[in-house]
Amino acid sequence: MIPRLSPLAGAVACATALTLSISAHAADDGSQLKDRFRVNYAGYLPQAKKTAIYLSDNKGAIEWQVAGTNCKGTEDTYISNDFASGDSFYRIDFSACTEEGKQLTLKVGKDTSAPFSISADPYGKIKYEFFDYFRDHEAKATFTQGKNDWNKELNITFSYVIDAGDNGVYPVNTAEASWALINMLETYPNINTYYSSNIKGGRTVYEQLKVLTEQFYHVFDYGGKLAIPKFHTNVNDSYAACAPHFDGTCVSEPETKATFSTARTLGAMARLHHKYGTAEQAQETYKLAVTALKNAQTEPLTCRQIDSFGGEGGMYPDNDNYSGYRNPEKPRDNCHPGKDNTQDDEYAALVETYLAAIVLKQTNDIKTFKTAVTTHPRFNEVSSYWWGAVAMEGSLSLLSNETLHDIDLSQFKLKLLKKADEIAAYQQVGYPGVTWDAQSDQWDSGDQDDVDNNFRWGSHRMALNDARILMAAAEVAKAQKANDRAANFARSAVAVLDHISGVNAMNLAMFTAQGYPEIENAVMRTHDGVNNDDSWPGKMVLGPNNWTNANDGAMPKFGSQPGLKMFAVTGTGWSSREISIDANASLVPVSYFTTEVAPSLFALSPIKAKANPKKAAQEEPQAPSSSDKKAGIFSLNQLWLLLSFGALAAMARRAKVAL
Repeated sequence: MIPRLSPLAGAVACATALTLSISAHAADDGSQLKDRFRVNYAGYLPQAKKTAIYLSDNKGAIEWQVAGTNCKGTEDTYISNDFASGDSFYRIDFSACTEEGKQLTLKVGKDTSAPFSISADPYGKIKYEFFDYFRDHEAKATFTQGKNDWNKELNITFSYVIDAGDNGVYPVNTAEASWALINMLETYPNINTYYSSNIKGGRTVYEQLKVLTEQFYHVFDYGGKLAIPKFHTNVNDSYAACAPHFDGTCVSEPETKATFSTARTLGAMARLHHKYGTAEQAQETYKLAVTALKNAQTEPLTCRQIDSFGGEGGMYPDNDNYSGYRNPEKPRDNCHPGKDNTQDDEYAALVETYLAAIVLKQTNDIKTFKTAVTTHPRFNEVSSYWWGAVAMEGSLSLLSNETLHDIDLSQFKLKLLKKADEIAAYQQVGYPGVTWDAQSDQWDSGDQDDVDNNFRWGSHRMALNDARILMAAAEVAKAQKANDRAANFARSAVAVLDHISGVNAMNLAMFTAQGYPEIENAVMRTHDGVNNDDSWPGKMVLGPNNWTNANDGAMPKFGSQPGLKMFAVTGTGWSSREISIDANASLVPVSYFTTEVAPSLFALSPIKAKANPKKAAQEEPQAPSSSDKKAGIFSLNQLWLLLSFGALAAMARRAKVAL
């Protein structure tokens, strides 16, 4: 952690009624919901798209001003009964306010927002904390006991980064977190020393990845061919069972999915070892990656149900959507057929080993893996992604390493730009961080489908992953000299971070900010077994979750609130306030992009400053219409286009099935 001053204390009493905004703003106790404004508490870049939410009845066009500058304007974009949040509000677009300043506020009549800045570096040092999260959560353990005594000779020791709120190790999710950092490092190599240069004792990205991925060198230490999918340090006779053991550690039974996860991670790390480490490390890691891939492809497909996993926490099942019943949560079927059970993992593993073969000049493997990649049913796929649907990650790895290979990505790029247009359009429907169709029925599985299910476990991570798609699209558009498009994609990506930082229905900056009093209404309680007092800043919570309460007593009653409000107002419930390595690994690239990359993309199509803008200078993507059975009521002032986007790819939750 970065040395810091003690945080300012105090919070006002809990209230839920909507009242006029006041100068003293509440902390994370529920009373923040009474504020009429939703702003980015860190602040906005001068050339970014700047959106604030103002909760109000529809009064026609309203006048607003940014106090502390001479910028003011009018706004008539009004959202009535937003489906995702249940809120009715004005979307105030003050993008044309480019004058820098601190302690600025937005005013509408007598209502005043919390202060924010407009500056080239609104996040300050807390952006380094997002990465230091991984160092803070490092651990080391020896694992000796198998669930169901599947192996009685286990003695496996390694260092790792704790997966989530419990002290567990899950290779499938570690692969996800590792890819997020690896891909960012290969896309923007300057990020490697960015944190170590600004955090005392901090690691380079490569050094942190060596700790994060150490587990993959040990998932076969038991002598078999399939990887272990879970290690845990907490065992008891109730919620953390590891029958027949009631204390100590627990090792779950090997499976195919974790084996593909091992292959793709080690394939990518072989490339990094070649660049930042030693040739010996690179060759050893590559051989392990190829072996893992071969084993996953040739051993009988092995999918595990809940009774094969032990210790506290849950698992990362083959079929996330069918793994558990929604309410009350209980095990269902981890192995229900689906294309994202392991087919996506195989494709991602093939891509990473193919790229490693090129770097390490493995001539025979290059030809074999190239054919396997380009003939794979998931080749050129463009879709939203998370640990349970990783095909897009393989595609993005091909894009980031395009100079290494000769595979034609022209069709992928066309699909990527179209997907980015869709994401940007969904951002215009309500709150800017909702990057998907909030009224879709794509997740319906014959289990209480009448209750909305579009805010999956880890909704913040899902939004940030969509921001990564926007980031990639911005670079593709830039290369095509489509400057306006590139700048607008970059602005849309940064708007997702605005959502995480306060422009959301809970009116919270969704990361801890102890020692950073300038970030008001920051999350003060997370589900983190390592840092129970939440004194460490930079930990992002997974976010609203209406897929399942996971029997979490701190959550609103199942189905009782719109998706963005299915969030624990009090308490430290795991269903919405848990922390996780894949969450912060999604946050780190977007925050880096925001301050270090996006400004140059904004400059391709700059916003012209206006002292009295009526509307934002940049053209808006148009919001898509919805024909879904869960349709809500939308603003008459919005221009709806009848677009058919098709089904969005699977989103995500971290499975927390009670053991």
